Amino acid sequence: MNYLTKIREGFKGHLADSTGLLFSTHPAYCFFETFVAKMSNDVSINSRIYISGLTYAGLGFVISKLRDYSKKKINITKETKERTQQIHDSLFMTAINLPLALSLYTIAGETDIKKLAIGTATGMVLGSVMGPVAGYGIDVTRDLLGIDECKRSSYPKRIKELSSKMKKGLCLASIVTSIGVMAIVYNYSTNEVGEEVVVEKNVSNDSLENKIDS
Repeated sequence: MNYLTKIREGFKGHLADSTGLLFSTHPAYCFFETFVAKMSNDVSINSRIYISGLTYAGLGFVISKLRDYSKKKINITKETKERTQQIHDSLFMTAINLPLALSLYTIAGETDIKKLAIGTATGMVLGSVMGPVAGYGIDVTRDLLGIDECKRSSYPKRIKELSSKMKKGLCLASIVTSIGVMAIVYNYSTNEVGEEVVVEKNVSNDSLENKIDS
């Protein structure tokens, strides 16, 4: 394999890992950002855009390689028990999310210390919960895009045996579904905020009318 081929294959692997990492976790993060940390839709959307950009710009490569290195150091292979791989990914993503979440929400425009603390803590908790999902997303996307075979016991044999074209179509469908779920979350969050704004305006108008009458 020549140098250019190595670069091309490495880039394809990076795109697969980044895609699997992002679209397996985005919906859960946008839900917690808007409904738990009470961040505005703008801040949450900005954070998702920034993390996507950073991930494809190289962060995804770093995370996936660190994950692979960590698994190798403690002798976790493709055939290792599912539960062991899940525990590893949970602990790994918790550790990664501490500096990542804090810097991400700051860059996204959040200045409220309480919200930053909640967002970062939520990111770490979500890291422990979503770590196995992210790890699984990476491994499965590698298989769907023909980068590396997924031998995890939980990976359905029927999907594993699909043609390359069908696998790529399934990967695209998963991405579209993820985006659709995020759109629903933001739409519902917008309605909630809109109702609160209407209530606040009504209260303000009532107060103004009372002052005029008095």
